[in-house]
Amino acid sequence: MIFSRFRDAISFMMRKACLLLAIFALILTACTKAVSPTSSRAGNTPPDAPAATHARNSQDPDLALPPPEPGPNKPPKLIWQRIAQNSAFTRLYDHPKVVAHTRDYLERERLLSVISKRSEPFIYFILSEIEQRNMPAELALLPFLESGYNPLARSRTLATGLWQFTAQTAEEFGLQRTCCYDARYDVYASTMAALDYLEELHARFDQDWMLALMAYNGGPNRLKSTLRSGAQAVRSGNYWELDVSPETREYVPKLLAFCSIVTDAHLNRTRLYPVANTPYLDILKTKKRLSAARLARSADITLAELQALNPAMQHPQYPLPRGYHVLVPRHKTETVKLAMETLAEEPHWYKHKIASGESLSVIAVRYGTSVSALRRANKLNGSLILAGNTLIIPH
Repeated sequence: MIFSRFRDAISFMMRKACLLLAIFALILTACTKAVSPTSSRAGNTPPDAPAATHARNSQDPDLALPPPEPGPNKPPKLIWQRIAQNSAFTRLYDHPKVVAHTRDYLERERLLSVISKRSEPFIYFILSEIEQRNMPAELALLPFLESGYNPLARSRTLATGLWQFTAQTAEEFGLQRTCCYDARYDVYASTMAALDYLEELHARFDQDWMLALMAYNGGPNRLKSTLRSGAQAVRSGNYWELDVSPETREYVPKLLAFCSIVTDAHLNRTRLYPVANTPYLDILKTKKRLSAARLARSADITLAELQALNPAMQHPQYPLPRGYHVLVPRHKTETVKLAMETLAEEPHWYKHKIASGESLSVIAVRYGTSVSALRRANKLNGSLILAGNTLIIPH
């Protein structure tokens, strides 16, 4: 009897010890998981970023947070970081008008994301051209304000393209316009013209970039007239009090507000699309007349891809002239280059089917040529043409 009771007591104590060991093993397993590598990767988001931003970025792969800011000796990974490293207007970011517009932009998260993503094909090329000219890096952000970085943008005042050239200013800076080609839509040509114009305005307004930007928006002659009565405001650096139109008065603060977001180490990683600081495209110069349609058929590229980067190609059958700068995605450069070298040059003319009611003068205006040139090309003695016939358009 005594031995039986002793055995039961020993058995009870062993079961209790086993239970305690099992509980202890569970606790050790939980602690191991809490410090596992998988768990630490999940906390990769910067601790100072808003929780709502992290949730948004985890749901949308396009808005995933990029790598952190590079060290002082490392090249920037994002184009925004490169602009921030070379910014020139930071002293003005704290002005109340700039702060107010910055707050307004930050409340429009979707807008910032869409426009910054739209800039991806072009902004590396534009910033590189700006840096070659030793101009402020923030000027690469001007198309955000002008066109939303949309090369096909057209304003209510008929200003057109990425840099919003009017017809008059386009003509002054050599941007050609015909029915088949409008250089204001040509990203390469319009960028070169816009930077030439900005350099000219900077020189004209005493090396003052704020005045140059106001002149770009409101016109240099109008601003010159305003400055005669507002010289004191300029001398004191108080550009905000000049007697200019409301649009021009807010133009510079809006641009600086966008610049302040781009140059902010946290905001440019959480509110803007992560555009890499690498070339998106290459620029190939034609050595012979080639149409976009024929180039697309011969190279490993669609016509839609070509026209997306070259929106001035409004008539894909119309041959591009020699010396035309064609923008191509970098991964398609070699195939397009090979097509350019192997394709035969296209003739120096274009065919037009005459529609009912058209005259030589109407057709000449449409194609940017003259009636006499049309007569010579088509061996016409007079001006009589018949609907349904085909005319050769010289170019």
